[in-house]
Amino acid sequence: MGVLDLEQREWLKAQSVLEKATQIEPTIARALSALGMALGNQKKYAEAIVPLEKAVELDSASGWETHWSLAQSLVAVGRYEESAQVLREVLKKHTDGPEAATARRFLAKLAADGKIKGQ
Repeated sequence: MGVLDLEQREWLKAQSVLEKATQIEPTIARALSALGMALGNQKKYAEAIVPLEKAVELDSASGWETHWSLAQSLVAVGRYEESAQVLREVLKKHTDGPEAATARRFLAKLAADGKIKGQ
């Protein structure tokens, strides 16, 4: 239900359902990822980081959306190098395609803005 609420852009509803789901079963990467995205969509970036990091830890092959949401949340709270590392890890697995191009552009912008060293 939480993922459906997320798809329907019902962020608060999704957050509530997904918080309950992750309390019952705290090792389901997909639910943790969706919870992080629901929080991020509400601009609760600091809160979003914990479930997103846990989702990546549980499933390092988790989808691009999880990594992207984590990277954006980290930037929003000023953790630029950590954000860059998340995107670099994604680029190791996905060297081409739209995800890779987006990650490269984001890394280039962080570097150009002086937020990170190199790309």
